[in-house]
Order: sequence, then structure tokens, then C-alpha cells
Amino acid sequence: MRAWTVLVVLSILLMSSAFPVFNASAQEPVRSLSMLELQCTTPNVTVLPTQTVTSSFETTVEVFDTIDENGTVFLNASNDMDWPTTVIPPSFEFTKPLSKKVNITVTVPAGTDASLIAVVKLYGTAQFPGEDATASIFGYLKLNRTFGIELNYSYLKRSREETRIQLEVLNRGNAQDHLVIVLLDGEELDRAQISVLLSNHGIEATPNNWYSVILEIKYDGSRSQEKFDLRVQVISEEAPQRGLWVNKTLIIPLTFKGPEPPIQPLVFSGLMVAVVIIAVVAMAVALRVTSRKSK
Repeated sequence: MRAWTVLVVLSILLMSSAFPVFNASAQEPVRSLSMLELQCTTPNVTVLPTQTVTSSFETTVEVFDTIDENGTVFLNASNDMDWPTTVIPPSFEFTKPLSKKVNITVTVPAGTDASLIAVVKLYGTAQFPGEDATASIFGYLKLNRTFGIELNYSYLKRSREETRIQLEVLNRGNAQDHLVIVLLDGEELDRAQISVLLSNHGIEATPNNWYSVILEIKYDGSRSQEKFDLRVQVISEEAPQRGLWVNKTLIIPLTFKGPEPPIQPLVFSGLMVAVVIIAVVAMAVALRVTSRKSK
């Protein structure tokens, strides 16, 4: 019986050494810093030519620590366009695991091209005793686009055979746009034997800038005087990509002057008669003066 007892005790001791009891207090502390998705809370910001605008983002920063230590989280926000960016709060303290809302504000300079897309980044560092935990997240800042075109013109030259016109084109939108210049009523121009040559059929137009296009208009100078309304249209190529149709049409009146009419025969004859009469009178006066001197 004693032999069996000794054997059981030895078996228990061997099992205990093979499978040590896990001590929960000996676990390594788990510390982490994480961030939820960066959400834009102002998705329809429209940039203006002369006024700055702001765009806001929001996220949640989470601190996790299994042993409830004291620490501080430091936050820093930026964007790849170097636009002024602030984060509130820039830092906060913690004594236990917590989640905290964070707001980011980006100031977009006046006149910024609205086709640009900024990448907004948030960096965070949680300082625990003896070590740090870091995290980062990014989102996109997209600006609302606007479109608009303005046209003016002036005459540079007007003659019987040629007219030169300077067309002025303004991009009134808030982003770079490719503007296409087209002539309407092409068949009417052909029938009227009018040729129009454009110095440029397309413009890469930046916002709020004027561009010049020269129109060389030629026609048969022997035609009688008449008028023609030249219609020029400028079209935005970027607008249809956003489901819009943006264009502007300008009507330029043209007046064709024919050659000066020939002198009529009756008028010419009248002039010759007048010349002869004047010559006869002059000769008569000269003869009278001569006869007086001889007496």
C-alpha cells in the first residue's frame, strides 16, 4: 500500500513539473493606439477666388492599456498641399483605456484650383511608461467644382476684303478647364463665301484668367454691302464629366463694304463743261486786260 502511495505522489509531482500553473500577474502589458476612419464633415466646400474656405474632418482615437497606466497622446495633422491644418485637441492625457473624438480643420487658400485633391493625414503617439505606441490615418479633401465662361470681342481691322477680331475668353470656374472654340452656322458661311481662321481652337484656361483668340475673316471685296452675324461658341470640356453642359455663345456682327461706285457719265460731263466755262472766262479776262494796256 505504501508503494502505491509513493507512486501516486511521484506521478503528481512529475505532472506538476511538466505542466506549470500559468500566473496571470506575469503577463506582459498590452498597449496600443488606434484611429477610426477619417470622415470629412464638410464634403461640399466651394473654393472662392478671393476668400479662404475651411474643410473639417472627424475621427476617434482609441487608447488601450491592460494595466491602466497614466500617459499622454500627442496628435499632429498635415496635408500634402501644405495648406494650414489644425487638430483639436492636439494632445490629451489618459489614465485608463478610452476613446476620444478628434477634429481636424484644413484652410484652403483663396483662388485654389478646385481640381486639386489634398491628402489629409493624422499622426498620433501615445506615451506609456517606458515605451510609445503610434498610429496614423489619412483621408481625402475634395473641393466642389464650379463652371462658367465669359466672352468679349473687339475689332482690330476692318476693310473691304478682311476683318480681324480679338476674342477674349474668361474661365469663370474655380478650376482649370479645357475650353473649345467652335464656329456655328458653317454652311451659311460657305454659302456666303466667308472664310474664318482661328488662331487657336482650344485653351487650357486657369481660373479667373482672360485668354485671347484672333479671328481672321476674309471675303470677296467686290460684293455689294451686306451684313452677316458670326456666331462663336466656347464649350467647357470638363463640365460633362460631372453631368453638366456649360457653354457661351457670342454674336459678332460683320458688315461687308463693296467698292466705291464709279463716277456717272452725266456727272463727268457736267464737270467738264464747268471746267471749259471757267477756262473761257479766264481767257476773256486776260484779253481785256491786255487790250487796255495796249491803248
